[in-house]
Amino acid sequence: MCGRYTTEIETDERELFRMLVRAEENAHPTSVPHMSAGGSIAAVRGREVYPSEQAAVLVGDASGEVDAWLYRWGFDAEIGGRRRLLINARAESAAAKPMFAPHLTERRCVIPTAGFFEWAHTGGRADPRLKYRFNLPDSGILYLAGLYRPSQSAPGCWEFVILTRAANDSMLPIHDRMPVILRTEHVQEYLCSAGSAGMLLEETPPVLVKKLVS
Repeated sequence: MCGRYTTEIETDERELFRMLVRAEENAHPTSVPHMSAGGSIAAVRGREVYPSEQAAVLVGDASGEVDAWLYRWGFDAEIGGRRRLLINARAESAAAKPMFAPHLTERRCVIPTAGFFEWAHTGGRADPRLKYRFNLPDSGILYLAGLYRPSQSAPGCWEFVILTRAANDSMLPIHDRMPVILRTEHVQEYLCSAGSAGMLLEETPPVLVKKLVS
């Protein structure tokens, strides 16, 4: 599960800062074909990112070029006659789901973050949930695998979901799901090679460290 993440840089992560700035630059309405026009665009640097907000994503092409753009977090979908915002997709079943399968082969993205959040239920009335921030032990940047598509409700805009998988031992005490995390050296491969992307989604997830936050 991933319902919120952050771009707040705690250490000197210049690469993450560069990607966030580039995404803002590319958000100008004349940026084609990946423009995210429509509505105001909040600054993406140093903030907690919520579903439905514009956020920085990395997108690649067949030539191996990678660039950063601002897309909206969540697929706006009609399910059972009601509109819903789908923010995650299970990596294990995405290839079998009509809503996600075409994008798994043609429209993969990577979400650069400085960590994601998950909540532990304590059962107490005064403080029923504890909020934890998850990161890699050796890096301030956490790359999350995702999919993107043209918005179904806002022409000219693009939207994305984060892929999730079963949690490993470092995540399991808090939640049984976790985002699919890509190592830095695999980001371009995931974005630009459909064949490699499937294998990367099945790789053993890295060990994470958690920190209690307010």
